[in-house]
Amino acid sequence: MRCTFWRARRLLKEGAADYIASDAHNLSRRKTRMRETYRRVADEYGVSMARRMMILNQREILARDD
Repeated sequence: MRCTFWRARRLLKEGAADYIASDAHNLSRRKTRMRETYRRVADEYGVSMARRMMILNQREILARDD
């Protein structure tokens, strides 16, 4: 898990990611921790980036009429 965290951080720093999401498998045994993730991203990269990466970009996908 530690390696995944550092890779994700690197992607964010380099602007190489558009979304932060969870696969949400087996919520009863493994929590997604998305609120914690949002706070960490907001603290480190700003609220604007956290909102874009975890809320706004996902809304844009759902709103598409393809």
